[in-house]
Amino acid sequence: MLPALVTWNRPARTLLDVASNSVFNTFGPLSLGGNGTSMAPTLVLVDEYEKSDGTKFIPSADPALMKDQYLNRDPRLSYTVFVPGDVLPNGSVYDSHPWSSSRDNIIAGGYQASKTGLVPKKYINPEDLNARSNCGINLVIIRFAEILLTAAEARIELNSDLSTALSYINKVRQRPDVMMPVLPDGLSQSQLREAVRHERMVELALEGNRFFDVRRWKTAEQVCNNTTPLRGMRYVTQDGSKVEYVTSEYYKKFRQRNYLWPIPYNERQLNPNLTQNPGWSE
Repeated sequence: MLPALVTWNRPARTLLDVASNSVFNTFGPLSLGGNGTSMAPTLVLVDEYEKSDGTKFIPSADPALMKDQYLNRDPRLSYTVFVPGDVLPNGSVYDSHPWSSSRDNIIAGGYQASKTGLVPKKYINPEDLNARSNCGINLVIIRFAEILLTAAEARIELNSDLSTALSYINKVRQRPDVMMPVLPDGLSQSQLREAVRHERMVELALEGNRFFDVRRWKTAEQVCNNTTPLRGMRYVTQDGSKVEYVTSEYYKKFRQRNYLWPIPYNERQLNPNLTQNPGWSE
């Protein structure tokens, strides 16, 4: 049985003055007076959010098409990431463009500004604006949406009770502040697997699940390796002539051996029956 008493909203704010954290100061935009963000979402996440009609968002090199790239998208994008044009808690407009006069300018902001031009929004509450190191927001451990998606994934991998799995996915997509179109009946196991993995990525973004998910799915070698600079925000140049990208000289590397931890040397000395996991040589 799934729990009946649930909430879809932002985490509660019960830690203020008791066991507070400095999330706003650590993750918020530099222009809000904190230390600048230490977490920089990438374009991979932003592009994963569908259009509001449920169709896949397709990037384009056409400036006319990308000018309003954040409009008419899955509402969860606007709950998760600050993108250029968003209104910040102090009433100003977030602008990380390289020609911006804001402190969030990806160049002028220096090392404190987001390296991708994108900033986490999920944990940034207006109530914490004037006490950025005394934030009362509870950090997410597990939410009802994750319970639903985990229950759906289990059924999909067992290839059993797929109609229930679909209903759980649609319950997440149809929560009151999202209301994305429902997925149709009759989807195959592979189609539902793709759907639940998409939902976990966009619904649980920035909550610490993604790295564990891609290792469980054995897709980490595909999604956690890059030989070219990571892409941050996509933007239309100031003169409107072309589409450009913010890039970050950061390279992820995930090898087959990283699916398992190495067995510590001392443990193998204590128990000679233990052998080292594959790929972890002395």
